[in-house]
Amino acid sequence: MPQKRPITKFTLYYQSVLKLALMIGGVGVLLFSIGLVFLFRSTTTFTDLLLLSIAGPLYLTLILTVILSPPALRGLYLLAKQEKFLGFCFRVEMENDQITKGVYQSSSWFIMGDSSTIIAVRRDYIVRLEKLKIIKGRHGNRYRITLVGADGKKQRLTGNHASIGSLQKWFREKPEIDSERNVSDDKRENQNQ
Repeated sequence: MPQKRPITKFTLYYQSVLKLALMIGGVGVLLFSIGLVFLFRSTTTFTDLLLLSIAGPLYLTLILTVILSPPALRGLYLLAKQEKFLGFCFRVEMENDQITKGVYQSSSWFIMGDSSTIIAVRRDYIVRLEKLKIIKGRHGNRYRITLVGADGKKQRLTGNHASIGSLQKWFREKPEIDSERNVSDDKRENQNQ
């Protein structure tokens, strides 16, 4: 069985945006194929039909990727800010921890993507979460929460109820590993004194 590659920023982007755009582009191929049948009956040439059938789905996929990218790029920007402020490399950390999935929670990482949104935060970067806001829309509600980082800057995160709720729950829960490590460190300090 081949070993899975660790997750990267591009993998997160692909899972949240490109996969959806390619799927919709596939629907575009189907629609253009149906259109070809009707156009073939008209007086257009075969090369015009071939060009239309290739360019149409590619153009649709490109447009959808551009439209769906801003929320995902916002998540990648937050991840880059964390890397710079805390001095780590996301790719190296994912390789070391052997994280291969785009949905991952541990005592130090929360990684989740939902329909063109990427949320990837490290626990030691978050100071607090505040201002949960519900954004009502035609296709369901989206939730926005404000994250205050260790650098003092605020960042808005938007996602569905499940992802924002999971982030809040993950942040409220204190990691057992870290608390056990702190207790053992306290015992060692008391013994040394």
